Formats: sequence, C-alpha cells, structure tokens
Amino acid sequence: MTASPGRVAGESREGGFARSPKLILAVVSFGSFMSSLDMSIINIVTPVMAREFGSSLAAMTWVINAYLIANAALVILCGRLGDMFGHRRMFLAGATVFTVASVGCAVAPNLEALLISRAVQGVGSAMLYPQAMAIIVAVYPAAKRGAAIGIWSAVSSLASVLGPLIGGTLTSLASWRANFVLNLPIGIALVVVGAFVLPAAGARQRQRLDWLGATLVTAALVGVSFGLIEGEKYHWGTIYGWISIPLILVLSVVFFAAFVVVERRKQGHSPLISFQFFRDRNYTLMVPATTTVSLVIVGTMLPMAMFGQYALDFSPAQVGALMFPIFVTVAICAPLAGKLADRIGGKRVFLAGPVFFGVGILWFVGVADIDTWWLLLIPGLLLVGMGLSCTFTPLNSLAMHNVPKQLAGSASGILHTARQFGSVIGGSVMAVLMQAFLASAVTTETASHVGQLPASDRASFEAFVGNSMSSIGKAAEYAGTGSGGAVPGGAAGEAAAREILRESVVSAVRPTLLVLAGILMIALVCAAFARSPRRQAV
Repeated sequence: MTASPGRVAGESREGGFARSPKLILAVVSFGSFMSSLDMSIINIVTPVMAREFGSSLAAMTWVINAYLIANAALVILCGRLGDMFGHRRMFLAGATVFTVASVGCAVAPNLEALLISRAVQGVGSAMLYPQAMAIIVAVYPAAKRGAAIGIWSAVSSLASVLGPLIGGTLTSLASWRANFVLNLPIGIALVVVGAFVLPAAGARQRQRLDWLGATLVTAALVGVSFGLIEGEKYHWGTIYGWISIPLILVLSVVFFAAFVVVERRKQGHSPLISFQFFRDRNYTLMVPATTTVSLVIVGTMLPMAMFGQYALDFSPAQVGALMFPIFVTVAICAPLAGKLADRIGGKRVFLAGPVFFGVGILWFVGVADIDTWWLLLIPGLLLVGMGLSCTFTPLNSLAMHNVPKQLAGSASGILHTARQFGSVIGGSVMAVLMQAFLASAVTTETASHVGQLPASDRASFEAFVGNSMSSIGKAAEYAGTGSGGAVPGGAAGEAAAREILRESVVSAVRPTLLVLAGILMIALVCAAFARSPRRQAV
C-alpha cells in the first residue's frame, strides 16, 4: 500500500477526509500515557491510602489487582468490539469510562468504593488500549509503522518515569486524591481532541458478537489472573471452604479449552478470535515472545528493587530513582529502534533486544554485592533499557505486519493479553521463586553469623531470624519497622540480623535474575525463527 506524503492511509480515508498521521499518533499515545501514568502513580500512593482508610497493605493490594484483573479479562473482547463498531468509537468510549472512573476514585469515601472505581478504570483501559495499536496499523503503512510504534512505546515509558515524581509531588502538596483528579482534564482533552482528530470507521459489515466465546475467555482470564495474583497470599491452597487456588486455575484451563473448541467451530461465522492470525508465522511467534519479555520485565523489578532497598539501604524514593535509567533509555531509544526497524527490518532489531536485555541483567548480577557502589549498576540498567527498546517496538511491528486492518483490534487485544499474562506471571511466580531463594539464603547466612553471639542466645536468635525473614513480606516488615530491641543477643544480635538480611537478599537476587535471563532466551529463539517481511513502498 502506498500513502502520499502528509496524508493518512487506512481508516482516515474511509472516514471521508485525511488527517495528519502525526496528530493521530499523538492522540493515541496520549491515551496510553494516561493509562500508564495512572499505574505508575498508584504504587507510590498506596501506603498513603492505607493510612487514610485504616486498611492493611495486604488489603490495599486490591487497589492494583482490581484494575489488573478487569483489564486483562476484557482486553480481547474490547479489541473485537473495536473491529465490529469502530476503533475510534471504542477508543473514545474507553477514555470516557477511564476518566469518569478516575473521578470516582478521587471522591471514594471508603476502600470498597475505591476498588469498584479502580475496576472500572481497568475496563476503560481495556477498551482504550487495543484500539491505539489498531489505529496505528490503519493509519501508518508497514514501511513507517515501526517508527510510529516506537514513539507510542516511548510515550508510555515516559509516563512510567514521570508517574512516581508526579504522584509523590501531588500527594505531598495536596492529597493522593489529586492524582486521580489529574486524569479529569487529561481525559476531557483526550475525548474532545480525539473526536475531531481520530479517523472515523468506514462502512462495516454487520456482525454478531460471539457471546459464548467472550464469556468463556473472560472467565478463563479472570480465573488465571486472580489465581496467579492471589496464590501466594493463600499459600497456593484453600481460599474458603472447597474453593482453592488450584481449583480456580484448573477451571481457568477448562474454560480456555472450551473457548478454543467454540472458536474452532465459529471460524467463518464471526468468531471472537480469528485463527487466521496464527497461520502467520510472525504473529504466532510474537505472542509467546510478548509474554516472555513482559514476564522478565516485571520479574526483574522485584529483585532489583529489593537489592536497592535492603542491600544498599536505599529509601523507596531512591530505589525508584535507581530504576530511572531503564525508562529514560526506553523513552529515548524506542523511537530510534522503530526507525531502524523500518530501515533494516524488524527482525534484525528484535534479535538485538534480548541480547542487550540479557547482558544488562548479567551485568547487574556481576556487580551486585552488599558493598557495591550504586553507580556501577547504571551500565546494566542502561543495557536493560536498550534491550526493551529493541524488543517491543519491532515485536509489535512484526506481529501486526500482515494483520488485516479490519481485524487489527482483535489482533492487538491478543497481544495485549499476552503482555498482561506475562506481567502477572512475572509478578507472582517469580516472587515465589525469589522467596524460595531467600529462605535458603537466610538459613545459610544465619548458620555463618550465629557463632558471633553467646551460646545462650544462639537458639533464640535462629528462631527470631527464621520467623522475621522467612518470606519477602516478613523481611520487608522487619527492614521497615525493625525489632524494637527484641533481637536476642542485644546490639550484637541486631547487627547480625541486619547483616543476614543484606547478604541473604544479595544471595537471592543473583539466582533469580539468572533464571530470568535464561527465560529471556525464549524471546531470542522467537526472534531467530521470525521472517523478515518484504519491504513496502512508502
């Protein structure tokens, strides 16, 4: 397909007149920015919310989980609805729902109202996000799409950089509620400008929504998201009565299998997901690649953050600043990686992504120690940022290259679901893995330090350390509140306990990151087997 300079390809022509591609890209990027900004802010203000509502931090995790589960469960359905009723219409509807829900969060009188509003925000994000990619596919020809996706990715990364700063500032100057009020002018501007700028859909063939398929896949995604997110809380066992985490996960698999059977029969008759996507090698490979990279991204944040907070004795704000190089690098390099992918091919750039990412992780592992100068970590973090820049941008371009424009919403929804699924696994399963490494390291380090104490205090000291540092949550509580002088052995015991925590965290961080570097090789294999699309005229 050839697009004349300064004019828009795809949907914009179907709407009756052409609009500036750059302006359209700015609007969809701004929508993703709003959603990403909200997610990065919420992690900063959750402790403040907990104090105001008198809730435990465990209960406040649902401020995040309610959003994630609603978003992950509905994004495939919303992508399909965009294909049926128009991506512009769904994008604007999603932005409206997200904005109204933000107001609900800002005025929430109690935790229950806040959780409902957060879940509705997740619905709005699910409506909005897959449409952004579909609009980019419709507007930009394949030969220019990499640069556009790179800019879109960079804007989302910029939100991750600014979120902690904005969240902390607004909370300090006003209230945590001000962070949600901020979404009101942003959302209104997005809807008003988007109504004039985004391309309207052309004539569409009337189709029926596959309600059975939508119900089955939504149930499967809700179940697997809840099971993985809440599994550790319930020790991967019973929740209440006969309801358990394993049962929920098994039912999720059953629902998904039933969904596949239903969709196979619906092919050619308005299915929720067209199987023609998976006849394209690149799209099929990019789905597991997306899951893998998302898993590794989220999985690396926990050990890196724990290293900064407990091994280097950084404050939470300092830990956030330590991660800045990753997101700043993505904000700068993602557009450049997109342009490079357009020039030399997305496969070549994608091949470099997991390599940079993996080398960055290995650098971090190599220099991480209790006496590490923090500046030595920066090269590794920069390499991780470069790896991300060279991964997601060409990955999305390769996946969407052969997708028909009329099905771009569904295809984008599947990719986003794969990304969310990887994030959930990275945040839950990898936490369990690191906890196992931490428990083993605590036992080893306790044995090497207990000899420093009087014999009469050793047994009680070992019991204290085992109880205080047996899990990530307990270790964090101990590090944050201290022992109040209750450590057996007095000052010597307190010093030994602190040293055990620091060295145990380092010992747990290293193997966890090495496992993640190994998992990242799945993405490298997917890149190696991908095909280089034929260059198209611009």
